[in-house]
Amino acid sequence: IVSFMLSITDFGIPKVIGGKYQVLATDIYKQVIGQQNFEMGSVVSVLLLATRSRGKVAEFSRLLSPLGVEVRSPDEVGLAEHPEEDALEVAQTFAENAAAKAAWFAARSGLVTLADDSGLEVDALHGAPGVHSKRFAGLSGPDHLVTAANNAALLAALRDVPEGQRTARYRCALVLHHPGLPGCSWPYL
Repeated sequence: IVSFMLSITDFGIPKVIGGKYQVLATDIYKQVIGQQNFEMGSVVSVLLLATRSRGKVAEFSRLLSPLGVEVRSPDEVGLAEHPEEDALEVAQTFAENAAAKAAWFAARSGLVTLADDSGLEVDALHGAPGVHSKRFAGLSGPDHLVTAANNAALLAALRDVPEGQRTARYRCALVLHHPGLPGCSWPYL
């Protein structure tokens, strides 16, 4: 089992991925597999993206299709939503959550799997909501309602913080899990 970890700090996925992912993916494969000249599609032709977000699947598809990689969602490879998925994001770090998702979906599918975990770290809140960004307000349901509740909870928590002191960063960790390459773990920080 191979887990490649990409820790991307201070940027959102679309900004970093759009600008640098193709270079990162190529660099990872060159260093881990040891091949200096290859086409990405010859190494990974189908990539499972461990998310139920159609937007993320579309974004990664747009970015990786020029490399010959076909990005698929769990639904597209026949993996129905499972209650265990909610328990995959309970770790204390984004990287641990992404690794858990990548390993779980790869084990169920047998496919090379890319997973992410990300969130907002607000300095005045000592890094909160952090890994709890998705559930900051404690609400579950449709994404647009959860997002609205999380934004309202965040603004309420920052009510007494002067605007000039409302600094934060978006942190994202990506983990690529390759079930066909045993015994190797390679961080890309």
